[in-house]
Order: sequence, then structure tokens, then C-alpha cells
Amino acid sequence: MNFRRADRVGELIMAEMSDILLKVVKDPRLHSVTITGVKVTDDLRNARIYFVEMGKDELNEDVQTGLSKARGFVRRELGHRHISHLFALHPGS
Repeated sequence: MNFRRADRVGELIMAEMSDILLKVVKDPRLHSVTITGVKVTDDLRNARIYFVEMGKDELNEDVQTGLSKARGFVRRELGHRHISHLFALHPGS
């Protein structure tokens, strides 16, 4: 199989994001968030992270607020784990 580097980096970001949300972030509003996919640009500068709230079709307003507040912390955590790509969180599947 021929995987692009961006796809491999996306898989790594997805695993790290799941780990950060589950083990590092202390906000209880975010423990029900599941990362469903990551799309990374070919230049590896930007990534879109897709997520859903477990068992629901739409995100609760509290979860959206929690994600907004945790955005800087999560970005910093990804940087500490040698993933320094700029990313934006987007709801979706």
C-alpha cells in the first residue's frame, strides 16, 4: 500500500489526541468525546480533527465549550509529544 506521509501523521495525531483527552485533560465534559478522524494537509502545517460525543448525533453545548477552553492546552500537549502541527477542532464524523 502507498500511504502518504500526511496520512501517517494524521493517524499519529488521532492516537495522541485520544490519549490526551482520556488521560491528561481533567475536564469531565470531554471524557465522552471520541476522535473519529484527522485530515492533515500535504505540507503538514494544518490538521482538522473530527470528533463526536459518544452516543449522540450532535455535540452538547457544554462539550463545545469544554473543547474551546481546552484547545490551547491540547495544542501545547501535542507539541510536547513532538507533534507541533497547527490544528483546529471541527465537529463531524
